[in-house]
Amino acid sequence: LEHARERGDRYAAINVSTGAAHLMRLAADDPDGSRGESARAIATWSRRFTLQHAFDLFTQAETLLYEDRPELGLARLEERWGELRRSLLFHTQAARIFLVDLRGRLELACAQRANISRFTRARLLRACRKRVVALEHERVGWADGMAAALRAGITRDGGDLVKAARAFHAAEMSIHAAAAERALGIPESEGAMRDEGIVDIPRFARMLVPARV
Repeated sequence: LEHARERGDRYAAINVSTGAAHLMRLAADDPDGSRGESARAIATWSRRFTLQHAFDLFTQAETLLYEDRPELGLARLEERWGELRRSLLFHTQAARIFLVDLRGRLELACAQRANISRFTRARLLRACRKRVVALEHERVGWADGMAAALRAGITRDGGDLVKAARAFHAAEMSIHAAAAERALGIPESEGAMRDEGIVDIPRFARMLVPARV
């Protein structure tokens, strides 16, 4: 990020600030830094909805999920879902997969609340099942892992988490695999997350894999 700023490369700088940099902030247990850096960067950008706005939307919603505020994250994502579709970003497979998975994780986390009605829980789980189907239709190994992790939260079936962990390992997504294994109660799984410098392992793992079995 600093290198991009030194070069005066606004495009590279905003892509980093609104994109994957937020995971580094969350790994350091700094959600305020995650949302703040992205918000400051997007405030200097075009008002027309662009890829960078999608990055910022993803960052803000996932940060809320990390903070155990999935209701706010889901509301924010739903509010701008139409803009995402109209922007044609869903024509890019990777962007589509990440966004659909995030929406599913938010829906699942909301459905796990104890203080909601059976009707609301059923509605959220139906919506989450749609994300599972959409991810499975992508025919990509790492999307299959995301689908299996969401399905595990719906069915509370450990077998789905095993499938998710295997798919993530095959895709070399070690942190996602560790999060799935942690949800299975495998204590050794935290080692990979600790090695990556993740400060609050339970929160980070639940953000990636909200399933409870």
